[in-house]
Amino acid sequence: MIQEPSLMEEREGLQNSLQQNLKQESQINKDLKENSLKLVFNSNLCLFKSLKTKFGCFVCKDSFLNIKDLREHSKKHSNAEVIKTKFNRLRGMSYQNADISNLECTKCGQTFLNLTDLKKHLIENHEIKFGDAEHFLIPYNLQDSFQCVLCSEKFNTYMRLSVHMNNHYSNNVCEICGNSYINRISLRIHLQTRHKEKKCSLCSDIFLSSYARVRHMRTHHNSSMSKRYCLVCGKTFLYTYQLVEHKILEHGAKRQLNKCSLCPKTFLNLQNLKIHIRSVHVRERNFPCNACEMRFFTKFDQKRHEKTHLDEKTYVCGICDSKFKGKDSLRRHLKRQHGQT
Repeated sequence: MIQEPSLMEEREGLQNSLQQNLKQESQINKDLKENSLKLVFNSNLCLFKSLKTKFGCFVCKDSFLNIKDLREHSKKHSNAEVIKTKFNRLRGMSYQNADISNLECTKCGQTFLNLTDLKKHLIENHEIKFGDAEHFLIPYNLQDSFQCVLCSEKFNTYMRLSVHMNNHYSNNVCEICGNSYINRISLRIHLQTRHKEKKCSLCSDIFLSSYARVRHMRTHHNSSMSKRYCLVCGKTFLYTYQLVEHKILEHGAKRQLNKCSLCPKTFLNLQNLKIHIRSVHVRERNFPCNACEMRFFTKFDQKRHEKTHLDEKTYVCGICDSKFKGKDSLRRHLKRQHGQT
């Protein structure tokens, strides 16, 4: 079937426009890489990869717990061609992490607070030419704290800071929800955890969200197992504290500290804070002694105290054979008389 000339022209126009956009995007990526390499080769910034709990070397597979050790290790990779080859292999808007702690120009030793000032210095003082584009570097200052170099917001972990940096870059946008991410890896993780169909590992059911899958998974397990499920990766845990630690160590969740409003004490668990307030500040005493007027916060404390009213001395010192009614009395005796702690 012969298409009308107008449709043919429209298709050719769309194809030409697409090719032109791809060519323009390719040139922008090329300029971004070249600008990035000029900043890398003329300064002491340190490229690194974000791992779960470590900082990975940009060139090799080594990783380190702190950025200072990685900086010392990176001095071994002085071959510029190797770094250039690594950069040229990057595809798309693949931004790279760069620690700019104590940033300085390697040509003259002048120091800078950010990459913008360094770039301006290289242009004006060393006649290094940069393209119109910016660069592929995401700046971090990890020497002393986890503070964003772009807006000065502070975080208690690097993972939280890394997630925050997505707010400053909109180069990789999710077409489903519109969230933006620094690089394609972060976008891919987002798609897999938020928009990919979640399949039950024990049956053929499919769910649109991790939460729905988790609720369904509980139907396959005996309720007496009391398992907890991670909504991000689907791992299961027997106790809640294990799930909380997993989220902090594996997914960068912030450790929640529950501060008492009546004293300086803090608690990792909200329930422990409530118990502290009831016991120490409210002085709740719902369990009275059956032999005297004393009252106690827990039934355990009540029963332990009531033993002091009995004539039975069931706790014997293994050193001098002295007998006591309770463990506390024996413990005090051992400390005072025998110097044991």
